Amino acid sequence: MLIVIRHPPTVWENIQKIQGRLDVQLADGWEQIIHDNIRMLKHAGRIFSSPLQRCKMVGKLISKRFEIPLIVKDILIEMDFGEFQGKTWKQISKEYPKELYEKIMNNNNRLSNGLPIDGNIGYPKGETFSNLLNRTATLFELINPDENTLCITHSQTIKAIIYNARKRRYNILPIYSKDLEGGIIIVSNVDCVY
Repeated sequence: MLIVIRHPPTVWENIQKIQGRLDVQLADGWEQIIHDNIRMLKHAGRIFSSPLQRCKMVGKLISKRFEIPLIVKDILIEMDFGEFQGKTWKQISKEYPKELYEKIMNNNNRLSNGLPIDGNIGYPKGETFSNLLNRTATLFELINPDENTLCITHSQTIKAIIYNARKRRYNILPIYSKDLEGGIIIVSNVDCVY
């Protein structure tokens, strides 16, 4: 079973800058957010983390607390937003053609809802949606059915993991958390109650 969480908020989220693969620091209070949700995260036998600091810091805290191994996995890195990284959506709407923005947002919405996407669409000088889905699909090869794995990653990567899980007919159990955007997601190939 996979337990998937997004890193806590960063300093850029209030100003709505796109982070992508830029190593933006976590906002004040991130440790408290993890401590408030720790009981949901302690059932893992190992932890996979994106290589970006905002995920590794969370992984290190949980790893130390429960003495669980932390393994950094490049497949969990955020989608490469290319030229969009470090910019706000307002800046992007002024600098790029409306059609490009609409295609990307439509694909993003389809990904979020588990609908077929155009894999060839991507961010200028960044990653395509097809690459993101292919990269995250390899995560399922790493799952040990006898052990729970906690994955600490990013919003687009989580959407891709859920998309791939649905294709494999895995069960998806979202658990609400007011401070972890997207909550805690349980992905399992068996019925699960948490």
